[in-house]
Amino acid sequence: MKKRIFSGLLLLLLVFPFLRGYLGVDVLAAEDTGVANPSYTLTCVDGTRVSTKTEEGKVTLLIFGTTSCSITKNTLTNISKSSWVGSSNLRVIFEDCAGNTLEDVKAYGDNFGCKEISFCYGSQSIMMNVMYSYTKLFGVSDKSWPVTVLIDGNNRVRNVMTGTKTADELKAEIQKFAMLENEMPGTGVGDGTGDANPGYTFTSIDGSSISTTANTGQVSVILFGTTVCGYTKGTVREIAQSPWIDSTDARIIFAEVHGATQTETGSFASDYGHGKMIFCYDDIDPYGNIYKAMWAYLRIGGLNGGTYPFTVFIDGNNKVREVLTGPQTAEDIKAKIDEYAKASADGTPGSGSGTPGTEGGSGAPGTGDDSGTPGTGDGAGTPGTGGSNGGSGTPGTDGSNGGSGTPGTDTGSNSDEAVILNVSGLKAASQTTNSVKLTWKEVSGAEKYYIYQYNSSAKKWKKIASVPSSELTYTVKKLKAGTGYRFGVKACRTQSGKQVLSDSYVSLYTATKPAAVKFSVKAGKKKATLKWSKVSGATGYYIYCRTSTKAAWKKLKTVKKTSYSATKLKSGQSCSFMVKAYKTYKGKTYVGSSQTKKVKIK
Repeated sequence: MKKRIFSGLLLLLLVFPFLRGYLGVDVLAAEDTGVANPSYTLTCVDGTRVSTKTEEGKVTLLIFGTTSCSITKNTLTNISKSSWVGSSNLRVIFEDCAGNTLEDVKAYGDNFGCKEISFCYGSQSIMMNVMYSYTKLFGVSDKSWPVTVLIDGNNRVRNVMTGTKTADELKAEIQKFAMLENEMPGTGVGDGTGDANPGYTFTSIDGSSISTTANTGQVSVILFGTTVCGYTKGTVREIAQSPWIDSTDARIIFAEVHGATQTETGSFASDYGHGKMIFCYDDIDPYGNIYKAMWAYLRIGGLNGGTYPFTVFIDGNNKVREVLTGPQTAEDIKAKIDEYAKASADGTPGSGSGTPGTEGGSGAPGTGDDSGTPGTGDGAGTPGTGGSNGGSGTPGTDGSNGGSGTPGTDTGSNSDEAVILNVSGLKAASQTTNSVKLTWKEVSGAEKYYIYQYNSSAKKWKKIASVPSSELTYTVKKLKAGTGYRFGVKACRTQSGKQVLSDSYVSLYTATKPAAVKFSVKAGKKKATLKWSKVSGATGYYIYCRTSTKAAWKKLKTVKKTSYSATKLKSGQSCSFMVKAYKTYKGKTYVGSSQTKKVKIK
């Protein structure tokens, strides 16, 4: 019997390799079969819902990244132009992890022109949690975008990778566990002729409206900069004095992003532009249309900042062809104009749609003078206007809730290399009488976070703590009860041996709760009299009463003084009272705790 079993097993071992080839079955060892897919349901920009749970027999490729990351853009471009993205047993899904809107993610996806890639959007916290659930499966700690997840046809996660990947590299990873069937390119793949121009309208110094939408057949060049930036001055002067400035091949627009007035921008035009360009300004809102447009074009170029000026090239077919940072020569600009003018005329693609930065996006480093570095993120940040190597952003002034400002540079220098995003989503999650718990959203590429407190008397920011990038919360302790405070957080990373901070942040105003009220209560005839000492920092006091332990507390009165008489009570009734101090600060109310005292009404 044992001999027969042994013979059967031997025969099976000899025949199995041939059966595997004949049946087309790729059998892997148990340790190579991946891990269970946690599976999530996401929302696509076309309104459909898509699950990360793979369809039986299909390979699923998940790409987690941000629309502003140049490396994510490069990876998606590689996929969209690959020869295999249209394979019948493959799904490709992009998940935006920056919390961008449906419209923003849809516009981003449209630039790739590949119908085989599904583009999904949602809240930053949800998308980041989904991503982290996959990176934890393989112990991935590298924070480089994008994060690529490979899921096989049996709904097993096979690999999690980070950083840029070529089409060949991704295909090789997939072929380790599956063969792509009916390989073909994607449908509607772009031809490399640039990205759709979002189009903005600016106001020129002569009061006319200027659209960034290109005139048919004419190249538009937009220079985003400031009137106080040395590099901007030099580039504008170069263009104005060039022999080709009067040519009709191009339209040159200067857009002032620092809130200079019409008079200031006009004086700048007279000194450096000599009336040869269109000069636009926005002194009503320094972070208004021009500022928003600047960041829209930087994102198209895969950039998160850089050195002023930012130069945008839009061809005669209204496609954004390239976004450059830093000073440019007239000859270099003219060469780009000629290239894109020719491409517009004969339909040939140009050299691309933006100069990619390093991971997280970076512009060319500055080398001195008064070229400032713009703030990034949600419209809060003041470009620096002086100091060596571009200097740092100027401190924000104390103002309304949500005001902008940049803490001083006691912890590191911000050069012209704007390579790290601002912290966003700063909130006061909870308060006590002597502490405030702060929370914020993760910043891609951050190695640590600095926490700042604003000293309103000295009108200075002070760094009070630092936490590692794994922690997105910090509790500020030893504070004074019933007191208003202002806090800020900046992200930090080390690049080329230097410490680089995010340029700006949205500051947070909050307050601690007032101390508990210690009061006395004396029963009278159908009334009760309450008295207490003044609580430091309190705006006023809430008086509460209830007639049984099962009854809800009823607010009787809000008072500013330190006594109160409750009247029209029933004789013989037992009443419990509370007095809570409250503080109103920057439109919000913070309520303290209270002891409870019970008396029997006479």
